[in-house]
Amino acid sequence: MKKIYIFGLGYAGRAIFENFKDDKNYEILGFIENNAALVGSEYKGYKVFSAKDAASLECDFFVMSGVWVDDMSEQLLSLGVEKSKIFILPPGTLNYSSKQRERLTDEAVRRFDIFMRKNDKNYFLCNSGLLTLLRKKALSCASDVDLYVTKYEDIEFLAKEIKSEFNDFIINIKYYQKDSILHKAGDISRIIITNDAEDKIIIDICLYERYGDFYIAPFDSGEYFYMPKEYFDGYSRLDYKDFSISVLARYDEYLSYMYGKNYIEVPKKFTKRNFLNLGDKEKLDKLNALAGQI
Repeated sequence: MKKIYIFGLGYAGRAIFENFKDDKNYEILGFIENNAALVGSEYKGYKVFSAKDAASLECDFFVMSGVWVDDMSEQLLSLGVEKSKIFILPPGTLNYSSKQRERLTDEAVRRFDIFMRKNDKNYFLCNSGLLTLLRKKALSCASDVDLYVTKYEDIEFLAKEIKSEFNDFIINIKYYQKDSILHKAGDISRIIITNDAEDKIIIDICLYERYGDFYIAPFDSGEYFYMPKEYFDGYSRLDYKDFSISVLARYDEYLSYMYGKNYIEVPKKFTKRNFLNLGDKEKLDKLNALAGQI
């Protein structure tokens, strides 16, 4: 039986816990965290230690997953943890779902679709949520579901109206903390539909906007996803269970541009370094200059 600590008490860390807690090949010793507010607390009876103390903890592996695993791995190596003790799980190997999470995710997406159609507004499902649907799995198997609009006025409208439609969920409105390419600090950056259950759902409503020859969307690193503008020319619908969901008509090209032609396969490892369409303002301006747009 291998003794393990789980790095992180976020959604990926909790998913690792759920996937490993009944596995007879592993014994969970606890968690490690960078968030000082969580250090010393417990999660389901397991203590949370500081990641800074990882080198002094006796175990066989530190297990981690999620977008930031490269940074987490580099942190552990810098703290003196042996490379052989770092166990990185590809996102596709984790099951984020439960019956309750599946029911609530489906209900939130269905309700959002009805709300948007009722108000004659376009949106589309993309990224990991779309990949999950195409892999014939429940949307709740993804860590979150990304829904995008392409007009800032639509996200403003949603910020005003969506709470009344989702009064049994939690609505979080996020704002730009500093000026971006297209927005000023204080503008709405995204809307999150969630709940307060342990197996919480996360529906991210974000914005793709025109910037020269591309549509761009902010990424957590301060860079931007960028897509050729022609990918946004129309919409289609894909069946999901007993309803359908709006997608870009050219979603195959969208996904190929982001992940590569083999996007339907579960990756052995995937971090932000694997995205094919991330860039900062300098890169975007160079691409636009080549296209004669800016």
